[in-house]
Amino acid sequence: MPSRAGGVGRAFWPFVPVALALFCIQLDFFSLGLALPVIARDMGSTTTNLQWVLSGYMLALGSLMIPASRMADLVGRKKVLLSGVAVFAVASLLCGLSQSASMLVAMRVLQGVGGAMILPVSLALVTNATDAAVRPRVLGMLFGIANIGTAVGPLVGGGLAATAGWRWVFFVNVPIAVVAFVMGARTLTDSRDPAGHTVREVDWIGLALVIVAVATLSLGIDGISAYGLVAAVTLGGLALAILATGLFVLQERRATWPLISRRLGSMRSFWVLLGGGTFANAGYAVLIVVVIIQLQQVRGYSSAVAGLVFVAPALATAACGPISGRLAGKVPASQVMAVSIVLGGVGMVVQAMAESLAVDIAGLTLTGLAFGMGYTFTNIATQSVLPESLASEASGVVLTTIVALGGIAVVIGAMGLELFGGDTNMAAATTSMLLWTGVVAIVVGAIFGFVTRRMTPIEASVA
Repeated sequence: MPSRAGGVGRAFWPFVPVALALFCIQLDFFSLGLALPVIARDMGSTTTNLQWVLSGYMLALGSLMIPASRMADLVGRKKVLLSGVAVFAVASLLCGLSQSASMLVAMRVLQGVGGAMILPVSLALVTNATDAAVRPRVLGMLFGIANIGTAVGPLVGGGLAATAGWRWVFFVNVPIAVVAFVMGARTLTDSRDPAGHTVREVDWIGLALVIVAVATLSLGIDGISAYGLVAAVTLGGLALAILATGLFVLQERRATWPLISRRLGSMRSFWVLLGGGTFANAGYAVLIVVVIIQLQQVRGYSSAVAGLVFVAPALATAACGPISGRLAGKVPASQVMAVSIVLGGVGMVVQAMAESLAVDIAGLTLTGLAFGMGYTFTNIATQSVLPESLASEASGVVLTTIVALGGIAVVIGAMGLELFGGDTNMAAATTSMLLWTGVVAIVVGAIFGFVTRRMTPIEASVA
């Protein structure tokens, strides 16, 4: 394999197309938000009515990552990844050509299908094509490049929507995806489950249940903001999600080849790291929801200035990839997570008390770096040390959990603002929400660090 020889730079080169695919997904997701009002105006609709442009994508992405990772184990990770890139490119083109809101939503769902085939499979493909000496830093470089898309997404989305038009927010994905596909076909090495399982052995009941569980959870979460907590859509979705999750757990215990293997299920430190990474990502999601409102409705910044304020924390998040790659395997992972969560909480407290643009940027940057480290380090640390046969399975579980619970965090952020009196005093509500969320993060991070202080570095605790 080309990635097993030479330095990190040579090892990374075959995976440039993977990095481009991940960059494309991040760029698309973080650029669309600022373009949504322009799309609504152009289509004679409202931003609220077009919420499914975002929700439909997340629904497909969240519910299909575990199934996609299992299919990649069977038919080959390179095949599934390149198929996902092709689907994402075609869907992006059709999004840009959409003439109605219904067509745009449908194509966004198709984009989500492509994204689900790319995200978990890309990590597993790298894991199975590299050795332990270079794997963490290669994965770190991948996340670093992908997170650049996070940093420039708002600028690209706002800029294109205001100049060339919102359709170019989607069209810009196409050439990047084409380059990723062509390069990937030549440089990537395929891999699959070495146990030689067949399609007949797939836990199809488990696949159906996990799709239903994540999809109905997403519908329930979306219903909270759209219809209220006690609405039939909300309660029905959440009830079905709980039922499907319970049935999934029972099914996994009896399946011959479960989607979440008993071996992975018994790795305590994997679940500890997943919990820490999920909390960090949820904290960042709450931060973004609250601060966007704070900067524009309370501070009075224009959307352009608010977008620029987020560049610094986004760049700090991008730096988390290379930093995590260097730390993985050298520092106890649980302690990295604990420090990240605590510092993320400190950043939120600073942001809550900020009275100037400079302090706003400082608080956001610290939080972006800290919570971004928690999310990124979870992916890199687990992929760096798990057996190669568990790579797809683990990445599917990690990303599905983080995406699903990140959606819940967004709703919690919005509900928290209402609880703290956002209808009458948004300044006090945003300050209180940031302050209390920051305090909770500091406490959780400290407890996390204390409880896991005796855990060894990730190699000893997971392998």
